[in-house]
Amino acid sequence: MMKTYSQLTCEQRRQISILIKIGISQKIIAEMVGVSHSAIGRELKRNTRQRGYGEKQAQTPRNTRRQNTEKAIKMTPEMIALIEKKLEAKRSPDQISDWIF
Repeated sequence: MMKTYSQLTCEQRRQISILIKIGISQKIIAEMVGVSHSAIGRELKRNTRQRGYGEKQAQTPRNTRRQNTEKAIKMTPEMIALIEKKLEAKRSPDQISDWIF
């Protein structure tokens, strides 16, 4: 069974921070937190600074990225009909894309 992707939560980052500080291995941290060991490795590589890993320094950029993301456009039947009209009017895919965004 394949697991689905989910981002680390604040609580998971807090657990990682505490466990790293007391010297627990990444593999055991992964088991305790409930994620893959590669996810722990990526998290530490991405968010470890000169003073070490801290959950706040990891969570802040995540929150900023999340706030700055654009909401996905839903392909409703109405939107599909509008796109089809643009295609019938001989608009290029680039022109339609510019019009949508």
